[in-house]
Amino acid sequence: AAIGHASSTPMTAIEAIAAAQGGALASVEKESFFDEHGIALGSVVTVAGESFGPEPTEGILVAATRTRYTLRRIDERAGTVQVHFPRVGYVLKKVAQ
Repeated sequence: AAIGHASSTPMTAIEAIAAAQGGALASVEKESFFDEHGIALGSVVTVAGESFGPEPTEGILVAATRTRYTLRRIDERAGTVQVHFPRVGYVLKKVAQ
């Protein structure tokens, strides 16, 4: 309740990508690290749905809380972005290097 609720504005995919290009990455350093997977922050990982969307998303693990994973990745259209995945229904795997 202290944070409030944001309002949403409809936009096209092109507008959303442009907004991501110009946006600053939020700091995730202060989030509590919740490790039940044995993968250190800063590791190259993939996240994929357990039973749907078999294409994994690859990036650097920058946060892992009790409820979600956050990957930093470079998108060819949007630049460097941070993508959040819920833990429930998703699998985190370290990329062999």
